[in-house]
Amino acid sequence: CTIPLGAYAEPDGGVIRLRALVASPDGTRVARAEALGSAELPEALGAAVARALRERGASEILAALPQ
Repeated sequence: CTIPLGAYAEPDGGVIRLRALVASPDGTRVARAEALGSAELPEALGAAVARALRERGASEILAALPQ
């Protein structure tokens, strides 16, 4: 794997805290996002964090990677 990205989910009762990041391979650009959501709607939480990552530049970081 040459793309630094990751996600970490922590359950706490009926709530999940999801943290995620996307970074350039050299680490000069990093997009981070974190959100809390219902454990009954994990897909919605994942979608919200993905949206936040895109808003913080994750799409540009990924687009700049060599093909």
